Amino acid sequence: AYEKLIQINTWYAEQIAHLARRLSETPEPGSDGSMLDHTTILWTNELGKGNSHTRENIPFVFVGGGLGWKTGVAHDFGGTPHNRLLMSICEAMGQPVESFGNADFCGDGGLSGLV
Repeated sequence: AYEKLIQINTWYAEQIAHLARRLSETPEPGSDGSMLDHTTILWTNELGKGNSHTRENIPFVFVGGGLGWKTGVAHDFGGTPHNRLLMSICEAMGQPVESFGNADFCGDGGLSGLV
């Protein structure tokens, strides 16, 4: 079962890479750079480990420069609910929100250190 999970996740990673490559090869109409420079792709999974259904250490992969965040870095927010990351996405898109989903998991708002 674990080998099958690796195959599935590899396939998804290849699809994201293909999309990102195509966007990077396409000029942004009416602007500088590529479409990828003005796009953000979010790839995640609902579970940290699909075979054990954990909800811890869930990876969120961002591709592209559309949100203006630092790229090429890894962040570890130490068990912070992903609601706060989703709030950060809203804020980066010009739509600040008081909460996202269950307000109990929104703590002090969006995450710092992404820009």
